[in-house]
Amino acid sequence: MFNLFKKQKRYKDLTLDIASVAAFLVNDSGSDLPNPLKEFLNSSKLDYSLESLKYVDSYLNEVRKNRKNLTNDQLVKVVVRCGAYCGEVVRKLSKKSLYWIDYDTAIVADPRVKSFDKSLYTFYILFAEPMDFSFPLAKAGKYLDNGPEDSLYAFALVVGDLKK
Repeated sequence: MFNLFKKQKRYKDLTLDIASVAAFLVNDSGSDLPNPLKEFLNSSKLDYSLESLKYVDSYLNEVRKNRKNLTNDQLVKVVVRCGAYCGEVVRKLSKKSLYWIDYDTAIVADPRVKSFDKSLYTFYILFAEPMDFSFPLAKAGKYLDNGPEDSLYAFALVVGDLKK
């Protein structure tokens, strides 16, 4: 049955794909590469709540301390999975109607996005129409670069417009 009241999305929605990536942070079985340093990741605490982002921050802190021992591929997995998980927490808890788009689609929505280089950090973007962009993958990468000042928990509080 058609829902006549459901607003049609203007752009290609990648939410199911990115939600699958986020799910690998919670359970990496079936993945081509397990979560690096997974002994520091308490997946039983990853329930897509705002509080669960504190555990992801703690995990990112351990990855940050040990990043010299990780390959570039492992670091990419950490950034993508943690960023996708953070974005999914925000998407699920937000009052906004958020969905995931890619960089090229974001440029169509707003050409000013070109001011951000296309990179791992900007490849997938959390979006609410007409022009509300958030970059959770970038925040995960920045945590690895800068530490707790780039907390995913704080990011969610700022960008999420979360339901009470």
